[in-house]
Amino acid sequence: MKKRTFFLFSILLLITPENNAKNATHNTTAHATHKKHHEPKLTGSNMKNLDMIFHTFPMSLLKINFAQRDIAKVLKSIEQNHTELRNADAPAKQAITASAELEIVTKYLETMLKPVKEFFDIITAYSSLIEPLVKESLLEHRSIKTEDSILISFLNSKKDIITFCAQDITTIDKLSILCREILDFFHDLNESVSEQTQTAYKSLLEHIKNNQKKHTNAGA
Repeated sequence: MKKRTFFLFSILLLITPENNAKNATHNTTAHATHKKHHEPKLTGSNMKNLDMIFHTFPMSLLKINFAQRDIAKVLKSIEQNHTELRNADAPAKQAITASAELEIVTKYLETMLKPVKEFFDIITAYSSLIEPLVKESLLEHRSIKTEDSILISFLNSKKDIITFCAQDITTIDKLSILCREILDFFHDLNESVSEQTQTAYKSLLEHIKNNQKKHTNAGA
């Protein structure tokens, strides 16, 4: 138990808001070095209302950061090991069966979806705020078309993320798109929270840190 607590705390130190840009390395333009005095990526009443929810439930930001970490690892692995499968016309694509590719995709999904699902579970009562923010992030800021967005398809499906991915994310190409869209959206959320919410999140990390110290001292 003590090892698990220490491991969790070590991870938390790596995913504070100041280090988010380092963890989500899939897009160096969208994920530039975090600035203390930044302009919010997402604005308007939807973001303000969601920010209040984040302030009340800072654990939601923790889930976002866990998801960013895990998804960035998956995307990096795809780019290093499965580049040929991201191009539907590549000859190598024909050398692997659909079932074999699905097996690869399924294994990746198993390593990245838990914190994403936990995030959506936390804010499920406020899901009406999410879709317009996703559209602002992906459609307005990145010029992605509605019909091309897998994240918007997920929201429209009304399914939980694990069920949706099991049914709809069957290729490396689709998985790569989903990874980028989630990372971009979560990045924009992190960049848009208020200073008060950042403080609440840091307080959560401090609380976890103090609990870890208590467990360590109790076992000494």
